[in-house]
Amino acid sequence: MKPLFEAIIIGGVTEDTNIINGSKYESIGGGVTYIAYSLMKLGVKIGIVSKCNPRSYQKFRNLVKGEFIDLSGISVDEDYNINFVNIYRRDARIQRATAPSYKISIDDIPKEYLNSKVAIVTPVLGEIDHDIIPWLRDNGLITVIELQGFVRKIQNDKIVIMPLDKDFPVEKADILKADIEEFKVGFKCTDTTIRECFKKKLGKGPWIVGITLGREGSILYLNSHLNELYRIYPLDVDAIDTTGAGDLYLSGLVYGFLKYGDALLAGRYASALSSYATMFKGISFDISPSQLEDLVVEIRWSYLTNYRLDI
Repeated sequence: MKPLFEAIIIGGVTEDTNIINGSKYESIGGGVTYIAYSLMKLGVKIGIVSKCNPRSYQKFRNLVKGEFIDLSGISVDEDYNINFVNIYRRDARIQRATAPSYKISIDDIPKEYLNSKVAIVTPVLGEIDHDIIPWLRDNGLITVIELQGFVRKIQNDKIVIMPLDKDFPVEKADILKADIEEFKVGFKCTDTTIRECFKKKLGKGPWIVGITLGREGSILYLNSHLNELYRIYPLDVDAIDTTGAGDLYLSGLVYGFLKYGDALLAGRYASALSSYATMFKGISFDISPSQLEDLVVEIRWSYLTNYRLDI
C-alpha cells in the first residue's frame, strides 16, 4: 500500500515571546511548527500530531495550510498550553517557560498515520511520552528524534536548563538530532571525544546522528561499520534570527534523506536549510526544492577524525 504520508511530526506547538537585541515579537513555535512549515514548502506530504489551544491552532493552521499537510491529528482545547520566552544575547540564549499542561501519548496518533515512512518526534519540554518511540519503530516507521525536549526541564524560576541527571534512551532512535550541549547531557559525555562516546553509548542505536554547533556548523556521525564522522559547514549568511534553526536542521536532514537516501547529502541539506532560514525574522522565509538544491551546492564538508567534548 502506498503511504498516505511521507512523514508524521509529533510535538507541542508553543506560544513564544522572542527578544532579539532588544526587539520583541510574538510567534508560535516548537519543532513541530518549524519542521511542518519547511517540509510543506518543500512538497513533502505530512501529518501532524499535537495538542494546542484555539489561538495557537488558528495561527498554526494559517501558517501551514496547503495540499501537503493533514491536521487531523491535532487536538484543540483551551487548557492546552506551552509558553516560552526566548532571550538572545550575543551567542547565548536564555529561555523561560511554563510547563506543558498535557501529554501526547500513543492514543493521540491517528491509525492512518502509521502508514507513513518517517515519524519525527520533536518535543519542546517533556510533553511526549517516551513509550511512543519504540511503538513507532514496532509499527515499521523510521523514528527521527529531536533530543532537546527530552533533556530539558524547568527550574523554580522558570528558566529552562539541561540537568545532567536527565535520562533518555538514545539508542531507541533511528535518526537523532541534538545541539552539542544536548548531546553531552543525553549521552552523559562531557570529558571525552565524540567517537569514544558513540562507542560507549550507541551500540546498534541511531544510524545517523546530527549534532549542531551553532554558527560553527554541525557534525554528522554515520553509525555503520565505517563509523564515519563529518564536519559540515553552514552557508555564509548574515543571520538575524536563529530561533528554530535546530528544528530546521532536522527538517533538512529528513528531507534530504527522504529524497536521496544518502546520509552525508542529507546533512548538507540540513545545513543549507537551517542557515538560510536564519536570514529571516520568524517563520517568514520562502523555500522551494529548486532553491534548496542551489543552496546545497554551496555547502562545504570535510572528514573529521574526532571531536573533543570538553572544549
